[in-house]
Amino acid sequence: LLTPKAAVDKFWINLTGSPERALNQLKRYYGRVEAANEYFSKSGEGWMSDRGMIYIVFGSPGVVYRNAEVEEWTYGEPGSAQSVRFYFHPFVNSIGIEDYKLVRLDEYRRPWQMAVSNWRR
Repeated sequence: LLTPKAAVDKFWINLTGSPERALNQLKRYYGRVEAANEYFSKSGEGWMSDRGMIYIVFGSPGVVYRNAEVEEWTYGEPGSAQSVRFYFHPFVNSIGIEDYKLVRLDEYRRPWQMAVSNWRR
C-alpha cells in the first residue's frame, strides 16, 4: 500500500514518463497553487475559486480587463482567433464578500482539454 505522497509521485511519473519531468510539473503545479492562494483567497482558499482554477491550469493571463460588470482574462494575442478569453462576473457570496464567478461557456471545453493535456506531457 502506497503512502499518499508515493501515490501522487507515482501518478505524475506515470503521466509524464520520467521522474525529472514529474518533479518539474509538480513544482509548476504547486507554485501556481501557492500563487492562486495569494491572489484569490477572498472567502476561502484561492485554489478552490474559479479564478484560481483557471490560473492553475492556464497560468497568468496575458491581458486582464476589468470593469464593474466583468473581469476578462485573455490568453494568447488579443483579437486572435487562437486566443482564449475567460469571463468572470463579480458577485457577493453568502458571507458578504465580493468574489468572481466564471461564466461557463461551451467554447472553453477545447482549450481546457488542450491545457490539461499539456500538463500530462
